[in-house]
Amino acid sequence: MINWPTVFLALGPAIITGIFTALGSWLLYRYQLRTKTQELRGQTELRARELFFEAYQRGIDNSTRQTEAIAKVLGQMTALLHEDRDDEEKQQQALCALVLMMTVSVQPLLDWLSELESEVQQLGLTERKQRDLSRIRKILSTNLDGININEVGPLYVEFMTAISLIYSLNNAILAKKCEDLFSEYLPQQKALID
Repeated sequence: MINWPTVFLALGPAIITGIFTALGSWLLYRYQLRTKTQELRGQTELRARELFFEAYQRGIDNSTRQTEAIAKVLGQMTALLHEDRDDEEKQQQALCALVLMMTVSVQPLLDWLSELESEVQQLGLTERKQRDLSRIRKILSTNLDGININEVGPLYVEFMTAISLIYSLNNAILAKKCEDLFSEYLPQQKALID
């Protein structure tokens, strides 16, 4: 006949150890699963943020390339002005071409500025960048139709200032977007951006 109390006393510690081992293994597995799930969620979120930022940056880069093309053409036209200083008629034609190019460039720059203004407002940078926004708007609102040839030089300088301020706004927006998207992943970067 089997003496159950003796069997229980003999196998009891092994059974209890097995139960606690199984329970510990199950708890460890759950902890590892939760940790891995959180890690994968964090990696997925970070990758989604990276993709979002890359798409945003590509859009900004396209606008930047267009503005660079405008600035390059304006620079080349200015170089032409300096080549033929002796020929008054060519100087007049070059100045007229420069004014025409500035006139044609105003609308694309205003469109990009509107996009940037919207971004500045969304990111809460309006207070810091209001002066730049106002100055750009003022420069780009200059009526270029009836200007005197002698006014082209100062207007050209102002126009190029507006373009550089637009680049500055663009860079501030990209830095703020980067900070907003990645600051929790790169806390040391936050101090560098501020």
